[in-house]
Amino acid sequence: MPVSDRLSLGPACPSCGRLAPFIRTQWRREKPFACKGCGTLLVMPSAYTAILMVVVYWFVRDEAQGPLQKIALAVGLLAIALVSEWATLKPRLAPPSGPPKA
Repeated sequence: MPVSDRLSLGPACPSCGRLAPFIRTQWRREKPFACKGCGTLLVMPSAYTAILMVVVYWFVRDEAQGPLQKIALAVGLLAIALVSEWATLKPRLAPPSGPPKA
């Protein structure tokens, strides 16, 4: 069994509901791949979670003075990352890639 089949932790295919391989959801984003359930070409969009986290950190870094506040900041950034990834990283149908029309 390939590693990508054992690591199907990602979101589901919009056509058949089969889970997308974890490797495809994290690496090689924006490159089409076939669903193992129905063969539909899917693509994972890029996410800008790291940029969002840096912006939030930039605005609140001076407010976190003590160790508990720094822990709260880290937990808050983790929550932002999880919500952002969940909201943006859903497989979409890949655009058709046929020969260019003359």
